[in-house]
Amino acid sequence: MRSINKDTKLCISIAEKPSNFGNTLHNELYKELNLNYIYKSFSIKNLRGAMVALRSLNITGCGVSMPYKEKVIPYLDEMDPLAESVNAVNTIVNYNGKLKGYNTDINGAIASLKRCDVNKKDTVLMLGAGGAAKAYLFALKKLNIKHITLTNRTESRLKGLKNIAEFDIINWKNKNNFKSDIIINATSIGMHPRFKSISFSRVNIVNSKAVIDVIVNPIKSKLIIEAEKLKKLCSPGYIMSMHQARKQFYLYT
Repeated sequence: MRSINKDTKLCISIAEKPSNFGNTLHNELYKELNLNYIYKSFSIKNLRGAMVALRSLNITGCGVSMPYKEKVIPYLDEMDPLAESVNAVNTIVNYNGKLKGYNTDINGAIASLKRCDVNKKDTVLMLGAGGAAKAYLFALKKLNIKHITLTNRTESRLKGLKNIAEFDIINWKNKNNFKSDIIINATSIGMHPRFKSISFSRVNIVNSKAVIDVIVNPIKSKLIIEAEKLKKLCSPGYIMSMHQARKQFYLYT
């Protein structure tokens, strides 16, 4: 067991409903590379208090998950250009009391899309309008995917994504019969404790060639389980999370 001392650097993550994914991945890497760091996730309600703690306790880095990826921005001193371009932050680095926001979700989104052999001719249907949706939309643009359709329960939130890439909008009620090659769940539908929920209909899954989810708790959502049964190409949420964490680990250390 690694010893913790006065020089140990602390990295944390904040979320409304955190998973153990970050704890396991980061701490195993610290152990493997013999780095004097520890990582701990926190379930928080007081975002302002958490940001004060980052500064006052000199916490090295902070991962940001649902629903704080946009809400955290006013508390930062600086934004990396990539994070600024999508107006969403999933990683904060504390540089001697100055908090800088990054978006490593984009790295994870690109890796997930490549895993599913997405090409320029594919049509995409994505659910969501939050930080994860922004990362995927940016990644789709970077991969030159043109045929993108978005839907969200609160349709008005989608207008704020138009500065990232061009896309069509369909009403949430019409999504179940919409045919597309790639379906992406960028919402919390299917997350523990409501893990029996599913974001897409069987019709959506059958008509697709690939299914992508952002959920990491459970490690395989109901959507991914059903897609695997139908022999679809799949990218579970842990793929995105693993690749974004790789970049995050680099920034912290």
